[in-house]
Amino acid sequence: MASRRTQLLLLTAVVAGGLALLELYWVRLDQADTAPLASLHGQLRDGGTYLAYVPDSVPAGRKVPLVFALSPGADAGSMIRVWARVAETHGWLVAASKEFRNGVAWEVLTPQVMAELDAVERAYAVDRDRVVFTGLSGGAMGSLGITYYHPGRIRALVLNTGKMEEAFMDARYPRGKLAVFLASPTDFRYGEMKRDRAFLDARGWTTTWVEFAGGHIFAPPVAYQAAADWLEKHW
Repeated sequence: MASRRTQLLLLTAVVAGGLALLELYWVRLDQADTAPLASLHGQLRDGGTYLAYVPDSVPAGRKVPLVFALSPGADAGSMIRVWARVAETHGWLVAASKEFRNGVAWEVLTPQVMAELDAVERAYAVDRDRVVFTGLSGGAMGSLGITYYHPGRIRALVLNTGKMEEAFMDARYPRGKLAVFLASPTDFRYGEMKRDRAFLDARGWTTTWVEFAGGHIFAPPVAYQAAADWLEKHW
């Protein structure tokens, strides 16, 4: 018979795996409330390691803001769906990583994401002073981490139910940027997001807080629209 220690380790692994699957289930369930990609008013382009969405409302030849999105499960399509209507309203570009996912070491994922960002900025008329990184859960954590390593490339963050790693909470974290926190009171990350907002405020960031019901899921479209409206006033 397995020892009590072995049983506890097995139980811990099962619980951890179950939580990971449950998080992905929540993400997939919420996709039912987002627009099918085929119904969008613009062009969806596959860049190999990323997807890019160019709404018809993007002015030809004019540099526009870019939203670069990270999914916890490398699901670029879900991130495009969530941001597409906002992009259409504001005339922004959206790109989403097909490589970023939870559980990859920073020394691997950071160069991947920055190479994707470089490729998007070469291919499209991006206003590099208005690049927004965003993500759900681990994607929000990734956005916070990449800002730590490459602060000059990112102007703003939109963070949906995700926390900052404690290792980044030091005097080297960049100052003076913008952040929108999309938070749910029933989310297990809610308290950590409040902590993170206080940390960024102390670093001279301008932040805002948007709450929604439902827990550890995508915020509703109205919350993303509110985030974009707020950013337009604070660039």
